[in-house]
This record gives sequence, structure tokens and C-alpha cells, in this order.
Amino acid sequence: MVLHENDYTFVTTVFGEDYPLNLTSTMAPSLDDKGVVRMNLDGLFVMPQKQELKSNFKLLGHGFMPDSESYPQREQVWVHQDMLNSLIKKFVGTELVYGDDQVSQLINEMLPEIERSMGKTDVYTRCNISAKNDVNPISIEANTGIMLGKNKPMLMDCQLVANMTSKSQADKAIADIEVELSSTIDFHMTNWIFFLQFPSVTVSKAQLTRSSIPMGQHVYTPVFQGIFSDMQVDFNE
Repeated sequence: MVLHENDYTFVTTVFGEDYPLNLTSTMAPSLDDKGVVRMNLDGLFVMPQKQELKSNFKLLGHGFMPDSESYPQREQVWVHQDMLNSLIKKFVGTELVYGDDQVSQLINEMLPEIERSMGKTDVYTRCNISAKNDVNPISIEANTGIMLGKNKPMLMDCQLVANMTSKSQADKAIADIEVELSSTIDFHMTNWIFFLQFPSVTVSKAQLTRSSIPMGQHVYTPVFQGIFSDMQVDFNE
């Protein structure tokens, strides 16, 4: 018996203080006549309630427990898609800054208005997962594996930013773009170390929502396909 037990008694920071994982047992452990011990843990990354309400998509609930009767006895951990989606929820509004010479060149070549308005300057991106996502981004299915944006492309709020350091000025936001993307996800283990990779990333739509300089008529989808493809290669390496 635990004295003064509450909802956070069995929350652990095994992945670091920024990623509290709830290991509360959702049902009592069981031991069958074959000696198989089953433990069912909540397994969701938790956050303060105010932060939880920032995102529109709700977790599906994880009452399904896989049947392991047909498998030889072994130590197994089943990861539910809610566990991964609860981690995605924690990143809503968290800014991801990305850019390199290749990305900057791509943006300047495809959007020449930037150089005409601001002179020759490096451009990078700032993106975060949109709070407007209303469908669980990650799905796990037997025939398709782990996919991001399978049921509905995930929304990202992205911004093109001019690096004004060489001009002794603060970086300047150029344009806000709403991006829809999907991706395949691969987990593999080597020498007991888990690795995450994104075999493919597809930008299905990118739409300008605001700009600080006059922008001509552009299709932004190939621009951000190039940016996220470059990001994919860097991450997988």
C-alpha cells in the first residue's frame, strides 16, 4: 500500500525530467498456469492539464491487451500507439529550428522576392506541431507499420526566417506557412540501442498564411518538401 497515493505517484523521469512517463498499473499483475507474468502499465507521457488542453486531438484509450498465448515465453514490451501520441502532444507548440546552406539556397532560389526585398541573406525555418491537429498523428497497424499522418496529414506551423546576424540586426520573420505532412517511421535495435528513422516524408500541402514582404504567386509545397527531405536525411544520418 502506498501512503498518500495520487495520479502522479508512479510517474517516472526515466527519459528525463521533460518527459515524465506514467507507469501506474492499469490492472493487477497476473500469473497464469504457464508461469507467464503480465503487467499492464499506463505508459503515457503526462503533462500539466493546461498544456494538455493546448492540443485538440484526444488519445483513443488503450484498453486492448495483445494476446500472447501463441508466442513462446519471452520478455516482451508492447508499445501502444497512445504512448507515442502522448509524446507528440508534449511537442505541440515546441519550436524546431532547422536550416543549413542547402536549405537557404533552396528557399532563395524558389522565392526570389526574399533577396529582392532583404538583400542576400541566409534563410532558415522555425516549425512546431500545430495545436489545430484534431486526429491522432501516429497510427500503428499490422499492414502498414508505424505511420505519421496516415489518417489525416499532420499540421505544422512553419516560419521562414532571415538570418540578419551579418547585418547586426535581429533575425526577421519573412512568412508563415501552414504545412501538411505524413511520414513512415522505423524503429530498429542494434546492440540493445533503439534507433528512430524516417524512411519517407511527404509534404502534401503548404499554404502561405502571412508575410512581412510582398510575395508573388507561389506553390510552396515543393519548397517545404525540399526542406523536410533535407531534414529527413540529416536526422537519419
